[in-house]
Amino acid sequence: MSDTARDDEAIRRCLAGDREAFGELVERYKRPLYAVAYRLLGDSGLAEDAVQETFLRAYRALGRFRRGDPLAPWLYRIATNLCHDLGRSRGRQAPGLDEGQMDRLADPADQPDEALARRETQRRVREAVASLPEKYRVLVVMAHQQGMSYEAICQATGEPLTIVKNRLYRARHMLKEQLTAYYEEGPPETAHSGPTGRTPAEASATLEGGVSADL
Repeated sequence: MSDTARDDEAIRRCLAGDREAFGELVERYKRPLYAVAYRLLGDSGLAEDAVQETFLRAYRALGRFRRGDPLAPWLYRIATNLCHDLGRSRGRQAPGLDEGQMDRLADPADQPDEALARRETQRRVREAVASLPEKYRVLVVMAHQQGMSYEAICQATGEPLTIVKNRLYRARHMLKEQLTAYYEEGPPETAHSGPTGRTPAEASATLEGGVSADL
């Protein structure tokens, strides 16, 4: 059964009075929604509030949802609109990232230097993404962290395809510039490889190959 068909069945049961059915939808989407909300708000408490409010609004509007359409983009659109309102009302800037979520555990097969370089790369990528203006940041998170298609992103944001593609192109360019500049820093004797032992070309490849692994 496809995701859309499975969601439709849960919606049908929910509208028929099955309280457990909506709980299935919550379990299915709460983590990806939280991930997007946290990237946009930079605060775990606010992100949790945004996710709860997203599901509350979705539940109230469930009868108006057009059956047969993918549910995820609709939920993302509710969540991103909520995050935008929350961020604007609180005057929040680009989100901060806590150390625990910035640094992954290193692969046990990594050598110490390689593991350190990998964690530093992850930290730099996440900081670079966090520094993007919201209209770019949300698209990067959807495309690279959530793996959403262009069509799904358009449905979630309400933006036309040309705008989504142009903003993603611009966002990747800004990230590439930031990461390339970082890897070109360092003392003259190590400038060719950057402070973590990676070259500017490798920094560019991080973006060209997708930033999902480092988000």
